Amino acid sequence: IKEKGSNWFTEIRAGLVTFLTMSYILPANAAIMAIAMGQDKRGDLVIATALVSAVASVLMGLMANFPLGVAPGMGLNAYF
Repeated sequence: IKEKGSNWFTEIRAGLVTFLTMSYILPANAAIMAIAMGQDKRGDLVIATALVSAVASVLMGLMANFPLGVAPGMGLNAYF
């Protein structure tokens, strides 16, 4: 952590913000997409969003060596 110019407080705070943001995106994205796909599929949409986010975040960490949480963008979902 010191090599990257950070400290434990910054890392904990960043992890908490990432967790809270991802926790918000899961139901919000599912609610927006359920309008088009039907309310009965909302649970499936939450699971799909979580799986896509997990895979993308792991790939970002492994391939780019950059610890970033990746999730579907909300802008295009709300626009269409």
